[in-house]
Amino acid sequence: MKKLLSNLFHWEVNHKTIPLILFLLLSCNCITAQTKVTGVVKDDKGLTVPGVNISVVGSQKSASSDFDGTYSIDAPANATLQFAFVGFETKRVSINGQSIINVNLHSSAEDLKEVVVVGYGTMRKSDVTGSVSKVNATDLHKATSVDAAKALQGRVAGVNVISNSGSPGAGVKIRIRGVGTINNSDPLYVVDGFPMSDIQHIAPTDIESMEVLKDASATAIYGSRGANGVILIKTRAGSKSGKFDVSATVLTGVSEVSKRLDLADATEFANARKSIGMTDDIINYVLDQQAAGNYLKGTDWQKYIYQQAISTRYNIGISGHTDNYSYDTGVTISDEEGIVKGTELTKFMFHSNNNIKLTDKIKFGMNYNYVHYEKPGSGTSDFYNGTIPGALRSDPISVPFDSYTGTFGEIYYSPSQRNPALSIDLENNIKNIGNRVMGNFYLQFDDIFVKGLSFRSQFGSTLDFNEYKQYVPKYFITPTQKNDVSNLYESRTYAWSWVNTNYFSYNKNISKLNINTTLGMELQSNESSDIWGKGYDVPNSSSLQYLGAHQNAVLFGVGGGKSQNRLESGFFRGNFAWDNKYVLTGTVRVDGSSKFLGDQRWGTFPSFAAAWNISKESFMSSIASTLSTLKLRAGWGLVGNQGSAGDFDYVSSVNGGYNYVLNGTPVEGTVQQKLANEELTWESSEQIDLGVDFGLFDNKLTGTVDYFVRNTKDMILSKPIPMYAGKQRPAVNAGTMQNKGFEFTLNYANNKHAFKYDLGLNFAVIKNEVTSLAGGDPIRSGSVGRLGNTTKTEVGREIAYFYGYQTDGLFKTQDQLDAYKKDGTAIQPNAGLGDVKFVDRNGDGKITEDDMTYLGSATPKLTGGFNVNLSYKGFDMVMFFVGSYGNETVNAMRQSLYSSKMFETNISRDMAVNSWTPANSNSNVPRLDAADLNNNTDNFSDLYVEDGSYLRLKNIQLGYTIPTGDTKKIGIKNFRIYTTIDNLMTLTKYSGLDPELYGLFGNPFYSGIDMVNYPQPTTYSVGINVNF
Repeated sequence: MKKLLSNLFHWEVNHKTIPLILFLLLSCNCITAQTKVTGVVKDDKGLTVPGVNISVVGSQKSASSDFDGTYSIDAPANATLQFAFVGFETKRVSINGQSIINVNLHSSAEDLKEVVVVGYGTMRKSDVTGSVSKVNATDLHKATSVDAAKALQGRVAGVNVISNSGSPGAGVKIRIRGVGTINNSDPLYVVDGFPMSDIQHIAPTDIESMEVLKDASATAIYGSRGANGVILIKTRAGSKSGKFDVSATVLTGVSEVSKRLDLADATEFANARKSIGMTDDIINYVLDQQAAGNYLKGTDWQKYIYQQAISTRYNIGISGHTDNYSYDTGVTISDEEGIVKGTELTKFMFHSNNNIKLTDKIKFGMNYNYVHYEKPGSGTSDFYNGTIPGALRSDPISVPFDSYTGTFGEIYYSPSQRNPALSIDLENNIKNIGNRVMGNFYLQFDDIFVKGLSFRSQFGSTLDFNEYKQYVPKYFITPTQKNDVSNLYESRTYAWSWVNTNYFSYNKNISKLNINTTLGMELQSNESSDIWGKGYDVPNSSSLQYLGAHQNAVLFGVGGGKSQNRLESGFFRGNFAWDNKYVLTGTVRVDGSSKFLGDQRWGTFPSFAAAWNISKESFMSSIASTLSTLKLRAGWGLVGNQGSAGDFDYVSSVNGGYNYVLNGTPVEGTVQQKLANEELTWESSEQIDLGVDFGLFDNKLTGTVDYFVRNTKDMILSKPIPMYAGKQRPAVNAGTMQNKGFEFTLNYANNKHAFKYDLGLNFAVIKNEVTSLAGGDPIRSGSVGRLGNTTKTEVGREIAYFYGYQTDGLFKTQDQLDAYKKDGTAIQPNAGLGDVKFVDRNGDGKITEDDMTYLGSATPKLTGGFNVNLSYKGFDMVMFFVGSYGNETVNAMRQSLYSSKMFETNISRDMAVNSWTPANSNSNVPRLDAADLNNNTDNFSDLYVEDGSYLRLKNIQLGYTIPTGDTKKIGIKNFRIYTTIDNLMTLTKYSGLDPELYGLFGNPFYSGIDMVNYPQPTTYSVGINVNF
C-alpha cells in the first residue's frame, strides 16, 4: 500500500497521457436532432436518489442520476424516459418537448429503498454490510438548538449524546457504543468529505443527510480515526426544483430554570447555627426577630442569579438548480441568553454550497462556511468559584450589595465563597470570541475509460482563530474577600487544517453482479499555536484594558506553544452484491502518522463483512407482504484511535529556566521531565458485529438489531516507574478494554391516509469492562473538595466506578451505638447518636480505606430515545423523549448542603429542619455537629451516590401549515407556524439540579460526578417557516 501511494503521486505528475485523457473527457457527442433533458430524481420523502438508471425507451441510450439525484440525457423530443432503481417502482415519463423533468419514485414493497452515505461514496442500503444508522434530516431541521451535534441526541441506538451543561454554546459529548478508552473517545465527523473534530460551524437546518457509522467494518475506511465511530454529514447542495427558492425561519423563545434546590432561609439557618453553639450578634438578631414574630427569609441567592432568558434565531437561505449549476446559500443568526445572569451566546453562521457541471462528465464544487461567535464568561462550570455553586453555598443572611459601603456585600458565614453578585460581574469581564473559516473544493471526472469509473479530487481547509480576554479589577470587601491588584489575561489561538483526498470509484452492474469499489489516498495536516500574556495593575477603564497598559513589569508574564501533526493514507473498499441477495465487503486502509516513530508510524486497518438479503429468496415470496425485508449482517474489523496520542508523546519533555553556576559563570539549563518511548504506537479497536434488519407489513414496521463486541488494545497509559527515577511516567501501550452489547431500533410509519403517524424507538444495552492495566495499580481519580478521590478504575470493572464507604443508616439509639463493637472495642469510637454508621466490611474492628467498596458507576445499563410524529391535514405534532437507566450519579454538592458542621456553607432545608435530634430520633438525616469527628460529611460514601436514571421529554412541538392554495396567492409556497417546548418534563429520582451530565471537562474519570453543572433550561418558543 505504501508503494501504491508513491505510484499514485508519480502517475499524477509524470504520466504523459494526461493531455490525451483530458481531451477525451472534454469531448462530447451531440446530436442536433435531439433534446437535452435534465432533472432530479427523489423518493417518497423528497430525498434525492443517486444511481437511478434513466433510459430512452426503444433505444440503447441511458444515463444515471448523480450523487445529488440530478441527471442529464439526450433524447428525441417525442421519446419516453424510463426510471428504474432497486427498491422503487419503475416509472415512465413522456418527454413531449420538455427540457426539465423531475421525477418522484415510489418505494417498492420488495426492497429496502434507502440509499445511505458511506465513507468516500454512497451505497444502496440493501448492499450495506456494516452497522450504519441514517438520521432523519427532517427531525434535525425541527430542532430548536443551533448546535447540530445536540440535535442528534436520542436519534440513534448506541449513540449517547450528553449535554454536559445548559450554558449557551456549551456543546455536547458524544459516545458511540460506550467509552472505548481512558483517553479520547470522541467520534470523527466528516462534513462533505472533510474530516474534523467538531461541527460547531453547521446549523441543523443546513444538513441534508446524516449517517452514523458504528462498527469497524463500516469505519475501517477511516483507519486510525475510526475507533470511536464516524458521523457523516452532507450539507444541502441546492434546490432540485429548477427554480429559485427562498426559505426563512424565525424562532423566538424564553427560557427558565426547571428546578431549584430547597435551601435553608435566614431564620432556619440561624436556628441551625444555634443548635451547634455557633452564634454571634448577627445570628442572635435573626433569632430575636423570630421571637418577636418577624420571620426573616433573607437572600434567595438562586432567585438572584437566575433570570428569564430570551433567545432569537433567524435563518434565511436561497437555493436553486439549473441544467449545469446548483447552489444553496444561507445565513443563521442566533442570540441566546442563558438562565444564569452573565451567560449569553451570539452566533453568526454562513454557508454557500455550489456545484457546477462543466460537461456531462466533469463536475466542480465549492463549499464555504464561516462562523463567528461571542460569549461572556469562562464557558466552564467552576465547582469552587462558579456562580451556581456560589449561590448554593452562600448563607442567606448575607446580601448581594452593601448599601453602606457601596460595594458587594460580605459573605458572613461562607468566607471562602465568592459573593454570587461579584461572580456575575466578573463573568461579564470575560470575553470569548471565536471564528472559523472553512473551504472545500472538488473536481470529479465520470466515465473515465469505461462507463462507471470516476475520479474525484478534493481539497478542504479550515482556519480557526480565537480570542480570550479576562479582566479582574481591584476590589475590597473584607480582609479575606478582596483582590489587591487588578490583572488582565489575554490569549490568541490559531489552528489550521487541510485535507487532500483523491480516489477512484467504480460502480457497475454486470448481469446479476453489482460492483461498488473505491481506491484512493489522502493527506492531512493539522497545526495550532497560541500565545498569552498576563499583566498586573491594569486600569479599570475599559478603554485602557490592554496588556500594554500594565504598570507592574515584575509580575508580567507571557507564554505560548505550538503543535502539529501529519497523516498520510491509502485506502480501498470493494462491495460486491450478487442478485441483490448476497453481499461481500472488504476494506483496508494504511495510515502513516507523525505522532509515532519508525516502524510504529504505519498502521494497517482491515475489515471484512457479509450480508444475506433473505427476503429476496424465492422461498420467501409467499410471505413477502408480511415479512417484507429480512437481512442478516456480520462484520469484523480493526480500526485505530490516533486521537489518544499526543503530537509528541514519544519524545522526552524538558523544561528550561533553571539557572546554574559553572566555573563562576551563571548559565541557564534544562531538566528532563518525562521519559521517552520510541515504541509508542496506535491504540486499536477490534470489533465484531452481528446484525439483523427486518421489515414487516410492506415495511410499515421496520427494525434493526445489532450485537457487538469491541476490544480496545494497546490503550495508552502512563506506566508506573520507581520513585527514584525522578521523572514523569512515560506513555506506553499497555491497557485493554472491552465494550459489548445490543442495539435495537424499531420504527412504524403509516403515511397513506389523511392522518399520518411515524413512531420510532431505539435503545442500547452496553457493558464496559477494563480488561488490563498492564499490571499497574488501579487508577484513583474524581477528586472533589474534601471528599478526595471518588472513582476507581481497575481490571474486571467498568471504567471509573464509584468507590467509597458503605453505610447502614444512623445510630438512633444508645443501644445501637453500644452494640457496634469488635472484641469489646468500639468500631467507630468518635461516633455519637445521630451519626452515620459505616460498614466494617473486612471485619477488622475499625473503619479504614480497606473498608471501601464498589458503590455503582455512571455507566448506564440502558440508553435510548422515543419519538412520535403525527400529522393531520395541515396540523403536525412532534414529541421526543430521551432517557438513561441504571446509572448512578455522585451529588458532590451534598458535602456542602448536608454538612454536619456547616463549614463555611449554607445547608439544605432538609438538613436544617429534619436532621437528627433527640426530639427527632427517627430521622434519617445525620445530626448537626460542629466537630463532626465521625466524618459524616468528609467520608465519601453511598450517601453521595444517587440513582441517576431519567426520562426526559426533550421536545414537544405543535405546528400548522397553511394550505398552499391560500399561500400561493401571495407568492408563498409554504407557510408553517409552530410552537415548541424543550425540556418540559423530567422523571428522575436524582435530587440534584439535572441528571443529564457527563463529568468535569469531559474527563472519563469524572464521568457521572455532578459538580453542579449548569442545568438544562425549559424553553418555550414560537417559530415561523416560510418558503417562497
